[in-house]
Amino acid sequence: AQRTGLAAAAAAQRQRGEAAAGQLAELASSQEELRSALLRDVVGAVQEMLATRLTALGESVTAGVASAAGACSSLADEADAAAAARRLVEQRATDGGGEGG
Repeated sequence: AQRTGLAAAAAAQRQRGEAAAGQLAELASSQEELRSALLRDVVGAVQEMLATRLTALGESVTAGVASAAGACSSLADEADAAAAARRLVEQRATDGGGEGG
């Protein structure tokens, strides 16, 4: 009778151990699912942040290029004006020199 009681207690203990092992396996699986979901969320957030920053950087570069193009155009206009002024001064010098001789 005592052996039967011990065998029943051992069987009950084994069932509790198996149930606990099953619960631990479920917890491990849930933890892995949560980890994967969190990783996806973090990666998504980082991608969104990078996209926003890259867009802002692209807009900044575009504005900088437009500004540089405007400055180059202004410099070209100034160079054209200086060349025209130089030609005018040279022409007047040539015209004035012919009359004086």
